[in-house]
Amino acid sequence: MFMEEFIASGFWKALGFLIIAGTTAVLPATIFKVINDTKKQKGEEVSKFPQFLYFILNPAGLIVVAIAWLHVWQIRDGIGWLIFGIMAAIMAVVSTLVGMCGIIGMCIGKKKPTPAQVLPIITDETLPGIIQNMVSKTTFPVLVNADARLDSVVAIPGKKIMDTYTLLNAEVGQKFTSEELSALRNAQIENLKSVANANTDLFRRSGVAYVFRYMDKEQNQIGIIEIGPNYY
Repeated sequence: MFMEEFIASGFWKALGFLIIAGTTAVLPATIFKVINDTKKQKGEEVSKFPQFLYFILNPAGLIVVAIAWLHVWQIRDGIGWLIFGIMAAIMAVVSTLVGMCGIIGMCIGKKKPTPAQVLPIITDETLPGIIQNMVSKTTFPVLVNADARLDSVVAIPGKKIMDTYTLLNAEVGQKFTSEELSALRNAQIENLKSVANANTDLFRRSGVAYVFRYMDKEQNQIGIIEIGPNYY
């Protein structure tokens, strides 16, 4: 008899409200915040949507909790339930105010730059020193394979890096056709993409172009290609 009256009193309904509030609002909101904080620590881009959900769902869950406690107090007519309801209501109000402040700060606050955004930008004046430092431990010429030798890597005006190759088996006076130059250009683009690293990323963002010059054994130019930053 007591159990029937207890169930009929609405306690389980209120308890259901509490469970639903915790699992559908407070807990997911906390998960969203943890994910966001983890991304911040890694320097990754942080979406405002999880932050928005956190500031909205957390207060919403506590409001439902407060309603649930007050609902039980109304049915059970016990001062203990009323105290829990008041405490939950106060927590909901405070959480709502904090959430509102968070949303306002999120909307008007300045976005912190990620590490990728604060990297220096290369200029025409600084590029020669960067290239010189990069190749300082390389002794030129460098034999690439049986057909090609890399003679130099230098910076040239216009924010360009020029690699000069000697094709060891090319005929003296030979000139590349437009089709051969196009094929070489595509091959070098794929090569640049395959060796992409922090340097190539910095060069690309700084608008640095690559120039590849090909010479015969007597240092006559066979052909030259240029690859802009939008291609690698």
